[in-house]
Amino acid sequence: MEFDSMENMKEGFSNSDEQNLTFHYSREERLKKAPPLVQSYYEGDFKAYKPGIFKALVSTKQNRTVFFVLIVCFAVVLVEGFLNKKNQSSIQGVPLELTAFSFEENVYVSLEFQEPSKSYEKKSSVPVYVEFSFSDESGNLLEKTSLTHVYEGKKSFLRTTFHDYDIFSVRADIVFEDKATSLTAPVEKK
Repeated sequence: MEFDSMENMKEGFSNSDEQNLTFHYSREERLKKAPPLVQSYYEGDFKAYKPGIFKALVSTKQNRTVFFVLIVCFAVVLVEGFLNKKNQSSIQGVPLELTAFSFEENVYVSLEFQEPSKSYEKKSSVPVYVEFSFSDESGNLLEKTSLTHVYEGKKSFLRTTFHDYDIFSVRADIVFEDKATSLTAPVEKK
């Protein structure tokens, strides 16, 4: 039976045909055939899966890979931070630390000689020769200064000042008895 319009469709059906049409819907019957997850949801017993942060990080292969990469990167940063201190060193058992900061157009540099370790043979006084090299942002050498210091086996400082605000790093070449070492420190802006 074909209909050209809604009017023709209405004319094609009689009132008795409309009364004979019934729609059967039973929610209980539909839920009987539903999967157990849907049934538990409609009964109110459904509990959403809420994994902990660790379970979420290792739940799939991709998550485990990302988690492993994060752990490796964190370990590398820690090791690099502990081992790669260019402004600290030790020579002949004496710990050294180089610091530098700028304030009002001047750069203040301090080389700290700390208490020696137990392996250091205490001597009355040891001459120390230090050459400070000042570099700009691109690594170009701006100036060098040589100083001498007498280390007497206790905490002491060797300090110098340079008048140039464009210095970005300081390098100290230290000769302590017959050993030599180098320290590098960035200039902190204050």
